[in-house]
Amino acid sequence: VPVRVVGFRVVDGRRRPESPSPSHPSPLAALFGGGVRTSRARLAALLRSNGIPVDDFGDGSEDGPSGTLREVLGRCASTVRDLREMEHVYEGASINMEGVYDEETGERLRDAVELTVTLEEKKWYNLYVGGGLKSPMTGFGPGLPSSGPAGDPSSPVPTPQFETTGSLVNLLGRGDVFSAAYVVDVRGDVSAHLRHVSPRPPASAPLPLFPLFRFSSLAASADVHDHRALRSYVEHRRELRAALS
Repeated sequence: VPVRVVGFRVVDGRRRPESPSPSHPSPLAALFGGGVRTSRARLAALLRSNGIPVDDFGDGSEDGPSGTLREVLGRCASTVRDLREMEHVYEGASINMEGVYDEETGERLRDAVELTVTLEEKKWYNLYVGGGLKSPMTGFGPGLPSSGPAGDPSSPVPTPQFETTGSLVNLLGRGDVFSAAYVVDVRGDVSAHLRHVSPRPPASAPLPLFPLFRFSSLAASADVHDHRALRSYVEHRRELRAALS
């Protein structure tokens, strides 16, 4: 039976069923007032990319049926997979279809459904302040991946280091992650890193290979390594890197 998606609503999966999820005009308002940070426009774009016609305000298309019931179920499942791929943002995600009732007669409309998108978002920040050991060959520390400086082969023993790392998750409602790290060891070697990771846009891109990648990242780093214990120079290194993954 062809059905039409009349719209969707968003529910905060971290709240108890009897506690309604507040509606916020922006992700930053949700950040301080509680509720889902993911923007409605981002969810609408994901639904559209999987074949469910909705606008950025959560309303469905009036042009005609969105597909058969089985087709809509399959498109919802594809959207859930896209959401769960963003493991850094969501603990869980699900989409349920609910019936729509006629306002005058109270009867259920057989050709219309409404989607309920339930999101369990992870907390919006991560912070670590502590220390560890940097081995001679590889950097080591309990902070963010690849946050510490690479090991120095000229150092014969592991070197104590202190580090501060932090990240902001889904602050703009698009699944972005902003992370920073600052690491210094007892010899004075310093490493500073900034990184921004963003999911690729849901809409198809003109580049033929772009849909093969799920995330894009931009990273900047600055490192200072003092080799004067065994050699006669200090190494300064700066790097700016963009990547698709």
